[in-house]
Amino acid sequence: MPEHHHDPTRHADPETTDPVAFWEEFYGGDRRPWSGRPNRILVGELTARPLAPGSVLDLGSGSGADAVWFAEQGWTVTGVDISAAALAVAGRAAEEAGVADRIDWLRRDLERQFPAGSWDLVVASYLHSPVAFPRDQVLRQAAAAVAPGGTLLVLGHEGFPAWHQSPVTMPTIADVLAALELTGWELVRTERVGFAMASPDGEPGERTDHLIRLRRT
Repeated sequence: MPEHHHDPTRHADPETTDPVAFWEEFYGGDRRPWSGRPNRILVGELTARPLAPGSVLDLGSGSGADAVWFAEQGWTVTGVDISAAALAVAGRAAEEAGVADRIDWLRRDLERQFPAGSWDLVVASYLHSPVAFPRDQVLRQAAAAVAPGGTLLVLGHEGFPAWHQSPVTMPTIADVLAALELTGWELVRTERVGFAMASPDGEPGERTDHLIRLRRT
């Protein structure tokens, strides 16, 4: 996953916070909430069980580490985020990596402006939000954007240590599959991955994330 320096699932009122304003503040100024390294579960999955490079839609691309990694592997990338500040950081990262010509950055509110088209691979990574966001709807749109024979990857948080307080309910793998309401798909594999996660005071704990890989038949 993106390496966390700040938890976006905390300290926001889902009823009153504007999503655009929240994510602009989250990525704005000199703040760098992620490490700049690509998602380790994503890289591990596609290194162990690779796909031939084609077109990929990276939903919630944030500061662009995953999109840059895909471009470096030969993919043609569409990176989408609600935050202009995030996309500015991502664009600079792509320039520095020499892959800017392989990435098309789109600023979109996925609830209202899901990108039109189809892709060989659609990646929905950690689409958790402390503000109003129809995640299940967006995941179904993500599935609809996969080309025939293509792949959908969904990565997300599933559980946190007891000391971690979050207003967001984390779905299980079963929850995600039920929300997708898919027919005509092959469930390729699922995996749960645990990460050590200490509290700010040093209390030990473990976070559980998951990966779901499906292929459109």
